Amino acid sequence: MEVHKGARIAASGHGGQVLLSQATRKHGKSLSQMLPAWWLGRRPEEQIVLASYGQELAARNSRLARSLMQHEHYPFPGVSIADDSSAVARWHTNRGGGVLAAGVGTGIRGWPAHLIVVDDPIADAEEAASDGAMEKVREWFATVALTRLRPQRAASS
Repeated sequence: MEVHKGARIAASGHGGQVLLSQATRKHGKSLSQMLPAWWLGRRPEEQIVLASYGQELAARNSRLARSLMQHEHYPFPGVSIADDSSAVARWHTNRGGGVLAAGVGTGIRGWPAHLIVVDDPIADAEEAASDGAMEKVREWFATVALTRLRPQRAASS
């Protein structure tokens, strides 16, 4: 299902959600930062994995999502960043949910995810043209990322 300019949500057999952001450069990428803040406002006990081609971009997206939650006009009262959660790449809400930022190809053991957001899994055109690089991304997604998905609870209104 397409949700925003080239981004789509695909459900896995585990019942979790995966967002694949396929927008062109500089178009629609803020979804990778806004969606986690919104999702955790609605479901503050759930876990999110933010993945990108490299740890630095994943951490940047995580930092921006975290900043949105810390903003004085964050629209979800009672939901905030946990007081003892200061890392940018791995942080928690005051209700037990949180975000893990990970580069594609890295391990994410110990972090069950209710939502996985994959933004820019391929670094550049040269990597996109490489069958070997593309296969590594597909393999990581299938054997690492999707295995972390956890079932969704019933949606609240």
